Order: sequence, then C-alpha cells, then structure tokens
Amino acid sequence: NIGEAERKEVLKRALSLKLNVPLMVGVGGINLEETLAWVQYLETLPIDAYLMVTPLYAKPGPRGQALWFKALLDAATRPCMLYNIPGRAAKQLEHACVQKLASHKNFWAIKESSGSCAEFSKYMADTKGSKVRVYCGDDNMLAAYFPLGAKGLVSVAANPWPKETRAWVEKVLSNKATLMDARLWE
Repeated sequence: NIGEAERKEVLKRALSLKLNVPLMVGVGGINLEETLAWVQYLETLPIDAYLMVTPLYAKPGPRGQALWFKALLDAATRPCMLYNIPGRAAKQLEHACVQKLASHKNFWAIKESSGSCAEFSKYMADTKGSKVRVYCGDDNMLAAYFPLGAKGLVSVAANPWPKETRAWVEKVLSNKATLMDARLWE
C-alpha cells in the first residue's frame, strides 16, 4: 500500500511525460474525508477522468454507496467511472446505487469487473436511458460482454501488451474473435 506522497510522485512523473493519451486516476479508500481530499488534490492537476471504487472494507449497502459516490461525484468536475470489482473491494457496486446516480452529471461510465454476464446485463439495464456507458473491465470477458452492449475495454493487459490487446479488442469488435482467442486472455 503506497502513501499519499508516493501517489503524488507517481502522478507527477506521469504528467511530466506529456503523453498524448487521456489520464484517468484511481480514487478509492475507506475514509470519505481523506478520499474527498484526494479528489480535491486531483482537481488541481490536468487529469482527464477518475476511476472510483466502492469504499474498501466497509461493505456499505445501496444507501451507503450512493452517499459515498454522490459526495465524490459532487466534488469532481471531470468524468467519473465507477468501478465494480467485488473480488478486490469485497462488495459489488450496488444496482440501486447505480440507478439512483445514473443522472448525475459527472457519472460517465462503469468499469464492470465481476466476471459475470448476468451482472453486466443488470448494469446495462440500470443505465438504460442515461448517458452512462458500461465497459468491460476483464480482458478475458470482452468477447462475452461485447454482444451484451459493452462500449469497450478498460484493460489491465494493455499496460504490458498494448499492441496485442489492441489486436484482441479489434478482433472482438469486428466479430472475429473465437472462444479459443478468449481463453488466451485467462
């Protein structure tokens, strides 16, 4: 677990590279006051978007999650992607929370990383009629999520294998991916 000083140093280094790609920064924690302070700090930097995870360890229900995310979304001025990763956060992004916040001006997307087509489909239903997009957050699930409406992939594999991941995404988006191709990403 890295501390705030190290997180700021990593951001400083990333921003100094002046890369020609959007920069999305993770926002997560257990203490709302500290997490809001992190968002306020990020607001002073040329960041493009935020990836916000459910409160760690606390396991709040729909109301608690809605209050948590609303506070963070209200503090942000940039697009925010809510991150459903129950295997790491110990709690899934509640559907009632998504439904309640779907009209928030800063709620741009969901990164769905549960590994479940059923859950993905529920998030698609939760956001129907809103501007919120649902993205695949598991590289190996893109072929399954794309037919269900995934807008793209928020990839982990693209960090070490950008060319291979791009080829995989293009294959899926052009409907040329096979089950064997998907197994290569497991």
